[in-house]
Amino acid sequence: MNAESRYGARNGRWWGDLALGIRLAVGGARTLRASVLRLGLSAFGIGLAVALLLIAAGLNVGLTAQDDRSFARLPAPATAAEDARLYAAAGGTTFEGRFIEGDYFEVTGANPPVPPGLARIPAPGEIVLSPALAELLDSPEGAALRPRFDERVVGTIGNEGLTGPTELIFYAGSTGIAGSALGAEVPGFGQPQTGGLAYGIVLLIALGAVVLLVPLFVFVATSSRIAGAERDRSLAALRLVGADGRQTRRIAAAEALLSSVVGLALGAGLFLLARQAAPELELGGRSMFPADIVPPWYLVLLIVLAIPLLAVATAVFGMRRAVIEPLGVLRRAKPVQRRLWWRLGLLVLGVGLLGTASVQDDPDSAVPPAMFGAVVFLVAVPVLLPWVIERVMARVRGGSPSWQLASRRLQLDSGTPARVVAGIVVVLAGVVGLQTSMAGLDSVVGTSPAAASNQDEVEVTGYAEDGALAERLLSESVDVERVRSGYDVYLSGQHSTGLYVADCQTLRLEFQLPDCRDGAVFQVAGTEVPAGSTGQLVALGERGTADSPQWTVPESAGAARPRDASTATTAQLLATPGALAGVDLSGQARTVRAELISPNPEAVDRVRNALAPLDWRASITFGAEQGGEDSTAAVRAGLYAGTGLLILLAGVSLLVLAIEQVKERRRVFAVLSASGVPRGVLARSLLWQNAVPIGIGGVLAVGTGLLLARLVLGVADAPMVLDWSMLGTLGGAAVLLVLLVTAGTYPALRSATRLAALRAE
Repeated sequence: MNAESRYGARNGRWWGDLALGIRLAVGGARTLRASVLRLGLSAFGIGLAVALLLIAAGLNVGLTAQDDRSFARLPAPATAAEDARLYAAAGGTTFEGRFIEGDYFEVTGANPPVPPGLARIPAPGEIVLSPALAELLDSPEGAALRPRFDERVVGTIGNEGLTGPTELIFYAGSTGIAGSALGAEVPGFGQPQTGGLAYGIVLLIALGAVVLLVPLFVFVATSSRIAGAERDRSLAALRLVGADGRQTRRIAAAEALLSSVVGLALGAGLFLLARQAAPELELGGRSMFPADIVPPWYLVLLIVLAIPLLAVATAVFGMRRAVIEPLGVLRRAKPVQRRLWWRLGLLVLGVGLLGTASVQDDPDSAVPPAMFGAVVFLVAVPVLLPWVIERVMARVRGGSPSWQLASRRLQLDSGTPARVVAGIVVVLAGVVGLQTSMAGLDSVVGTSPAAASNQDEVEVTGYAEDGALAERLLSESVDVERVRSGYDVYLSGQHSTGLYVADCQTLRLEFQLPDCRDGAVFQVAGTEVPAGSTGQLVALGERGTADSPQWTVPESAGAARPRDASTATTAQLLATPGALAGVDLSGQARTVRAELISPNPEAVDRVRNALAPLDWRASITFGAEQGGEDSTAAVRAGLYAGTGLLILLAGVSLLVLAIEQVKERRRVFAVLSASGVPRGVLARSLLWQNAVPIGIGGVLAVGTGLLLARLVLGVADAPMVLDWSMLGTLGGAAVLLVLLVTAGTYPALRSATRLAALRAE
């Protein structure tokens, strides 16, 4: 036979073995139903992992699309244009804890620029709403919000002008914006994206990606080995009719390949279904259009190639200790003692990579080794688990019958239970590391300090007659107890500082003052503006001109101290109106503060409705709604959601694999039951068989997770903060998971212990 003929024959055997493996996957069990169930369980586990991988790959694209649309609608930087065509002023509001973003426009020239999502600029008295805001205003829930929007609705904002389907935003037309200090010229729309995320947040996202993705590949590996014992019996039968060892491995690879291909198709379907639910889900107050969640083609190709390769490699690698002979499979003998050196080598490699990242000068160069180090570190956890279980159980002796059954099973085969719980252990290790890292990074890049303000106050800042209108509207509100007002002025000069002008009664509410009378001036404790300093009185944010009035700090200025941290003004100089006699303050910012009788959400809504006539003409801030800006809120929400899905997937996979283990041992359970062993003893032995590996794995996961967090926080130079409540919650979740999985395996155990099951065996 020539070389070409030998190659053709060998190639034909390859394809024949693969075809036989596929046929066995769909009909190789004792019944067609059992074959389909085995294939379905493997494909289901792989499909769930594939769906989550596709979602993770598409989320990054969706977030990028959101950012692109967000920056595309921002006003472009003002230029030295000869003729201004459009002016804008911000005029957002808050309703039930949700911020409603909005802009008011005034057209001052021909062909004004139009923001994305609008066909034209709304005229004065007209408004364009986002679909979510329009739906809210039309609903009974939005009844308290309608008084703030008395303009005529002339359309809705298109998707290209929204970051997501649930975004609340509006554009309205108005007048007077061009000549107001609150207005700004808009030469066009669209700004370049600037101001990337803080290094700690980038590191948090990178760690989260690793924590969420590594367990998925562990689930793929474990799912591809479902029904391994039954598959081995089929391969032994093939050896009996003449197949050699290489053929059996190719046949096993074909079965794994088929389950992975079916899992890919199932995962794609689950991904398409989950993508349609994107508008209903909000993470950190953000939602997405389904069309935004499109994984890049290269990541899809990587998933399509990596999943079958991983499944086939796991199936073939799992046969390394099996000696498949024509008369049976020698797998039940105690395996060779596991070596520790290469398992610890993975752990040390992960630590080394994370240590390398911690000494990088450039944060961007530190992220790749940190991610790769976290991957190696987490992979080391399930690799180390069988050795730990083997060493712990080798020292166990005696106990109740159920405990002896379970411990003997774990002593004979620690690899199978370790493989069953590998997914949940990796998830626990990742969650512990992720949560501890977030707690530490929050102290560096997380929540910024909340603005100091009274929680029962509303503050309104307006110019000219708008400040007086705000004072009148608040005085007429039934929810307001006391109103006070003053002018915020800027003293521009050699010693520039803020100047707050108000009557003695208002000043005494916020400061400890000596004897106060009209015409008095005070310096706040710690100020560095010497008496006799002269400057120009200008509006905040503006520069003085030749026409700006001059003012000199008098030598007789008294000392003032804030009453508490809630003092609203940050000015270093305080003055009564008599001290600025003859100075026109009508163009200065007038701040009106009012104390609410009861700062409940309903009262806040009523006060906001009372201030609705001010629209864009004033800045309105409620103390009850103020708080620190949490720069990691969206990141944390996304990671929490992903962690929840992973724990759910881990629980489902653990249940499927535990049921499969019961089915593989149905002969043993049937014999024990026929010999008089109560079913309750067998059920408790299953409980121990699930609880011991998860307990040992939980301790290992907590230890490695805390070590991972310490290494990651070392990279970010952040302190380590232990969240004991989180550790307790994870411990309780592990106990609950064991109980649920054991309860889920009871029907399979009951079926296996019937006498009919023994006759079938």
